[in-house]
Amino acid sequence: MVQPLLYDASIHGDVCLIGGLLAEVGLEPKTIRFYEQAGLIKPRRLGRFRVFDHEDAERLKVIKFLRRFDLSVQIIRKLLQQHQLMHVDNLPEDARHAIVDRLQQRRDEIALLEILFETSKPEEA
Repeated sequence: MVQPLLYDASIHGDVCLIGGLLAEVGLEPKTIRFYEQAGLIKPRRLGRFRVFDHEDAERLKVIKFLRRFDLSVQIIRKLLQQHQLMHVDNLPEDARHAIVDRLQQRRDEIALLEILFETSKPEEA
């Protein structure tokens, strides 16, 4: 008898297949597979199926967040290996610099948008 887990992509208890994970973390299947190949996650296997648990989902959420700062997979791997992601002081120097650089880029973009917005307003009569 085939277990229902194989046919249902939603979360069952503490595990799910990739379809259920997609809904929870908001990543594409190819992205999740890439992170697996890069060694950032290690889901269990049930035959040819990957089975993800809550820890995998949380780890993917952290990876997704860190990628928003353009951190490389190598830097993220270091961070995940250290298991000390909760405080910025625990980040490696290169990760801190990458985040600070990205934040400055965003500030510059916002300043430019504000200038463009101000200059595009119609003059009041």
